[in-house]
Amino acid sequence: MLKKIHFLFFLSALTVAGSCGRANKGSSEATEQVSDSSFDKNLLNKYTSFKLTTDVSTLTESEKKIIPLLIEVGKIIDEMYWYESYPARDSLLLALDNEAAKTFVKINYGPWDKLDGEKPFLPGIGERPPGGNYYPADMTKEEFEAADLPDKK
Repeated sequence: MLKKIHFLFFLSALTVAGSCGRANKGSSEATEQVSDSSFDKNLLNKYTSFKLTTDVSTLTESEKKIIPLLIEVGKIIDEMYWYESYPARDSLLLALDNEAAKTFVKINYGPWDKLDGEKPFLPGIGERPPGGNYYPADMTKEEFEAADLPDKK
């Protein structure tokens, strides 16, 4: 039973990772000044594509019925992560002509290289806001600490 639980946990994590790059229905920011003409396609060499497979024959019928639900949860989490990372996904991807740059944006959920300290990898993109999209981009740490928020811990 423990192996099955580990498998289901692994499958849900895989679902989240595998749902990268799905289209966002809207964006709250415009991305107009971005250029991908100088994007270094060698950045993609940091990653390797692979196909992950597994034998689901050891699962019970009820466990197999959970798989589509986990996939749907993964899609929801993916959308949430995009929103938190870079809510203007659609406008950013539309502004890019370079397919390698688009792929790298999708891998990193935005224009900041997660394997290189969140440094921007596209011209015209500034530093990543410290609060991501959790808080207003111009909110200071002092303003946050002074805010009287009911759920703030």
